[in-house]
Amino acid sequence: MRLYRGKIETIAEDVIRTLREQGSIELESEVEARQDIEAVLKEYLRLEREIVDDAKNRMEIRGLGYSQLGKVRSQVSKERGFPGQDEVLPYLLDQILDMLFHSKNVEEIFSEDPDLRKKITVVLRKHMDVGGE
Repeated sequence: MRLYRGKIETIAEDVIRTLREQGSIELESEVEARQDIEAVLKEYLRLEREIVDDAKNRMEIRGLGYSQLGKVRSQVSKERGFPGQDEVLPYLLDQILDMLFHSKNVEEIFSEDPDLRKKITVVLRKHMDVGGE
């Protein structure tokens, strides 16, 4: 699973629409809530890019070949507490839920945490599943 910058607006819109239509949330401002989700996803991509750049710099300093990028990237991710490739979905879910529970743009949340996770997971999988496109 991979998050693509071009899908961020679509994902945010789909998450908000799904939660709103299923009666899970009531919004103060739909536009602002969508932008909050977009900000979470953009921050994830920014951190990911930063980690890849750091890994490339370390490889250059050590004289390692490009085949070592995955290994060095994993090391940098662990050092920074950033999720590995298999942990992206749970990480994004945690970040989005944290935003929803703390956003002034979300007036009320009517669903329990596990229910919200299931609904958001469906949306994220739909847009992040490379094999499904």
